[in-house]
Amino acid sequence: SKFRQPVVAPIPEIVSVDGEAMPISMDAVMIAVAKQLGASGFGVNGFAPGLGLNRPEDYYLKMIANLAAGDKPGDASPAADLAELALFRQARQHLPPAVFDETKWRAAVGPYWEQVVYLLNRGGRFEQAAKAYSGDFVTHAWGKLLDLYVEPVGAGKHSITSLRFSGVPQYQRSQHMDGSTVTFPAAYDLELFTYKEIWGGQSRTGGNYVGQLALMPENFIYLNAQDAQRLGLVEGNVVQLLGANFTGQFEVGPRGQTSVVQGRVKIVQGLRPGTVSVSWHFGHWAYGARDVVIDGQRIPGEAIRGRGLVPNPAMAVDAYLKDVTLTDPIAGDAVYSGSKVRLVKVAEGDTTAMPVTGYMSTGPRLALTQPADATYAAWAAEQALQVARGQSDASALQAAIAQKLGLSR
Repeated sequence: SKFRQPVVAPIPEIVSVDGEAMPISMDAVMIAVAKQLGASGFGVNGFAPGLGLNRPEDYYLKMIANLAAGDKPGDASPAADLAELALFRQARQHLPPAVFDETKWRAAVGPYWEQVVYLLNRGGRFEQAAKAYSGDFVTHAWGKLLDLYVEPVGAGKHSITSLRFSGVPQYQRSQHMDGSTVTFPAAYDLELFTYKEIWGGQSRTGGNYVGQLALMPENFIYLNAQDAQRLGLVEGNVVQLLGANFTGQFEVGPRGQTSVVQGRVKIVQGLRPGTVSVSWHFGHWAYGARDVVIDGQRIPGEAIRGRGLVPNPAMAVDAYLKDVTLTDPIAGDAVYSGSKVRLVKVAEGDTTAMPVTGYMSTGPRLALTQPADATYAAWAAEQALQVARGQSDASALQAAIAQKLGLSR
C-alpha cells in the first residue's frame, strides 16, 4: 500500500479550527462543522478517552499506523532508528507547524510512531520482492471462483424495458435507456474516447492546476494521420468538437456565459483511424476559472484555470432520458465511449508549445513482416476506416483478410 504525504505547504490560506491551525481543506471544513454541531467522534476524545480528532492528521496517521501494525501478531513493520527519525525531521523542517508538528503527529499514533515514520520514509508498506513467487507460481494467487455467470446481474431487470439482463458476457451495441440502438448521422463519423493523463486523477486534478499546467499547458485533439488528411487538417489547426446533440456552445453560468469545445489538433499514427481522443483535466469553467459572486462579493477568477477543452458537452445524449449522457443500465455509470463527433476547423492555429514527437506513442514496434503489397495494405486500412465509421461490415473485412492470409476455414 502506498500513500501521499505533504512535501510543501499548500498555497491556500491557513485557518483556525477550534484553536488548531491547519490549511483550509474539506477535512478542515468537516471538522469545524462537526465540532459546531457537537457531533460524536470529534474533539478531544473523538476516538477514545485522550485520543482526539482535532486535525486531519489525527485520522490519516492512524490509517498508516494500521498498516504498520500488520494483519496478525508478528506482522508489524520495523521501527525507524535514530538516523531515520533524524532524516524524517530534516526532510520536513521547511514545513510550517500548521502542516507538520511532530508533537501532534506523535500524539496521533502513540506507541506506533517509530513504525509510522519507517513507512512514511518509504512512501508506503511493500512486501519483499523475493516473496512475489512461490515456486513457479505467484505467491498471492487468485483463490476465489471466477464466475462466468454472475447471478445478481442475471436475476436483475432493466429499470425501463423490464427485460432481464444476461448473466453471461455478450456483445451488444450501444443502446439508449429504452433499448433502442444508438445511431448517429453520417456526418458524425469519428468515435470519441477519453483518457486521463498520468499526472491527473480524481483527487488531485483541480487543486494542483499550477503544477499540471507546467507539465502540459493545454490538452489537444488527437487525430490519426489518415483522418487528418481526409479532413484537410494539419497539426496545430484549431477545431471545434461537435456532437449530434451539441452545436458548439454550452452555458456555463447563470448570467448567460457560454463556452466552446475547441482545441488544437495533434496528429499521431498511434490512434485508430475513425477515432478522436481528448484527455480530461482541462477546460474547467469552475475551479476558480471564472468570476463568482458570493453574498454580494465578487471573487475574481483566473482564466488560466480553464485552459484547454473538456469533451463532455459533445458526448451523445440518451434519446429516452433526454437530459443525461448515454448510461450503463446495469451499473448506472455514465458511458464515456460510444459517442460520435465531427470536427470543424475554426482557425489555422500553430504548433507553438505542442507536445514533441513521441509524447503519445506512434504505435507498437512489433517485429512483424511488412506487407509486400502496399496497395493491399492501403486497401485494408481504408476498409478498416469504413468499418469504424459504420459504413461497412466488420465480418466481411475479417473474412477478406483471413482469405488473403490463408486462414480461411
